[in-house]
Amino acid sequence: MFKKVTSIGVVFLLIFVAACADGEEKSEEDITDDTIVATVNGMEIKGEDYNFAYEQLEQLYEQTGQDLEDEEIAETIKETVLEQLIGQTVLLYYAEQNGFEAEDEEVEQELNTIKEQYEEDEFARVLEDSGITEEQLREEMANQIKTNKFIDQEIGSIDVSEEEVQEYYETYKEQMGEEAKELEDVEEVIKRELENQKRQEKAKEIVDELKEKSDIEILI
Repeated sequence: MFKKVTSIGVVFLLIFVAACADGEEKSEEDITDDTIVATVNGMEIKGEDYNFAYEQLEQLYEQTGQDLEDEEIAETIKETVLEQLIGQTVLLYYAEQNGFEAEDEEVEQELNTIKEQYEEDEFARVLEDSGITEEQLREEMANQIKTNKFIDQEIGSIDVSEEEVQEYYETYKEQMGEEAKELEDVEEVIKRELENQKRQEKAKEIVDELKEKSDIEILI
């Protein structure tokens, strides 16, 4: 019922492990890593990022029994991936336009979150096996940190009412039955979950607004 709110370091860990597992696989689109699939206000989205995101979404569809050979499904995956990548790039563009930066200490902290999941020499080996350099990983982390700072500024404070907590708790009790914990034991977790949900909803609204005033060109 309750989703764990992860730090961006853990999020990158999941992406990092998936990248290592998938290696050189390409999407159904068969787009080379150097292909420019779209531009956002002059910022390029490369095939390398598109192929990785496409493969991840393909796996999710496959796990639900979807026919990946179906043209409509393939088109849906393509459109979803492009929408996600364009949204990320729009946020990064406006984060940088508004002067947000990622301090070296912040990037180092997130990198250490990943390194802590590996033995001393294992991290370097996994990087080498996956074809990802530590510098590339640092760059992606820096982009995410800048984006998060921008989103936090745009969203501002998020309020969760007692009524919302109670409503969420009632749904939780219905699902968990006798295993449900008392409200006082899960209240803070519920508040964090509701805050996270509201943050995601507001972030989507921000992305949609920024897309409207952006110069976006899809090239595939």
